[in-house]
Amino acid sequence: MATIQLVVVRHAEAEDGSIFGDDAQRRLTQRGEREANTLGRYRKLLSIPSPDVVFTSGYERAEQTLERVLEGLSLRIVRDLQFSPEGSVRKGWEMIQQEAGRTTEKIGRA
Repeated sequence: MATIQLVVVRHAEAEDGSIFGDDAQRRLTQRGEREANTLGRYRKLLSIPSPDVVFTSGYERAEQTLERVLEGLSLRIVRDLQFSPEGSVRKGWEMIQQEAGRTTEKIGRA
C-alpha cells in the first residue's frame, strides 16, 4: 500500500451557526478571512509543497478557506459530504485511501 502524507486543515473562524438554518452556508467571519489569508501566506513563505488532491465538504466556509490558503494553485478538489460534520470518518478515510492508490505523494484536506 502507498504511503499517505495527510495534512488536515480545518476551516477558519466561521459565523455563528445558531442564526443559520443551513450549516453548509455559514461563511467566514472577518477574523476567519484574516486567519485563512495568514495560513496562505505561511504556505507560500515556508514553501510547503502543494497537495496532489484536496478533500473538502464543499461547505461555504471550507471553500472560502481553500480559496485563501491555496490561492493561485490549480488542484484536484474532491467535494463530498463525508468530510462535513455529518459525514462518516470511516467513509472519508476510505475515499482518501482509494485516492492514495492513484496519488502517493501528498494529500491535503480543508
